[in-house]
Amino acid sequence: MEKKKSVYKNWVIIMLILYVLFQNTFFGATFLVLVCMGAISVIIAKILVESVDIDFDRNISNIVVGERFNLNLIVRNRSFFPTNKMYVKLQVKNFFFDESDVCEVNVPVVIKGEQIIMASIDCKYVGNITLKIKEIIISDYLGIIRHSTSLDRGIDINVMPNGIDLNVKWNTKSEDEDDVDSDAIDALEAYDIKEVREYRDGESLHRIHWNLSSRYDEYMMKEYEIETVTRFNIMIDLSKQSVKLINELIEALCGAVNMVLTMEREFCVYFYDNKTEVVREVFIQGKEDVDRLLEEVYSTEFGEVPGEVYSHYSENKSSDRIDAVYITADREHLDGEIIGEVDDKVVLMCI
Repeated sequence: MEKKKSVYKNWVIIMLILYVLFQNTFFGATFLVLVCMGAISVIIAKILVESVDIDFDRNISNIVVGERFNLNLIVRNRSFFPTNKMYVKLQVKNFFFDESDVCEVNVPVVIKGEQIIMASIDCKYVGNITLKIKEIIISDYLGIIRHSTSLDRGIDINVMPNGIDLNVKWNTKSEDEDDVDSDAIDALEAYDIKEVREYRDGESLHRIHWNLSSRYDEYMMKEYEIETVTRFNIMIDLSKQSVKLINELIEALCGAVNMVLTMEREFCVYFYDNKTEVVREVFIQGKEDVDRLLEEVYSTEFGEVPGEVYSHYSENKSSDRIDAVYITADREHLDGEIIGEVDDKVVLMCI
């Protein structure tokens, strides 16, 4: 504010000096007219910046990460003067990361009343983002001086992962039975079988159900002709190279949920929320519940999953083929944040 006052003061001094030098000439009269016009322009701009209000169109559906989407802004001009050059600075902040981007939206001339303009936003990360109107900037009619005002107004939007296909079927058929490790099969017992399957770095996370389809499954079903003996603990281990953990977490979750859904089983997803200090238990009966699950995940600050959650899950097994699915990551991957452990891995979720 002090800087603006200093600029105004300097302009006034320069104007007075020029007027004194040329007051008895034609240029002096012309200059006086221009000064008056400039003063009126500045006053109108000052009135406009106090009279213009901007809000978001609240009818926004979920959007997909990596794609630009159009957002409607509602601009209201309560004064009798039309706006000249006007800009709106929007701040895009992701819920999970301490990062924010600022984009500037050019607003066309707005006459008295209400007008809807369109802003194009680019979302880089999966999760919940907050859009805030950071600043409104209006210049005077001569384009010399800019006035600005701040607004504390925002809206939350869910950013969905890209490429999640919940209609892909889970396939356990071996493409090449010659590749089956016979020693590994011989080592497995006929009953109470437990096996940990690890996700391999570089594999597509949202296709995780393909990667977890072991060739052993069909072989064992043919061998023993009974499905109930094949129970598995499946561990999806997130990549060490992941820059943004939540991106992989959401995609792995969708893949794991799809894998269990295709078995036509009802099940629960458990995770602990540090913010509310409660264990969240989301019951999944069908694909229509997945969006609700993602909304729960978006608003969660992940914490240590208590041991009683695992015992509760083991007593309520939801599948004849799968005992549990654990989504895990290396401890260092979480910046030292303790969440729970399975086989020296930090547990983010159990399904």
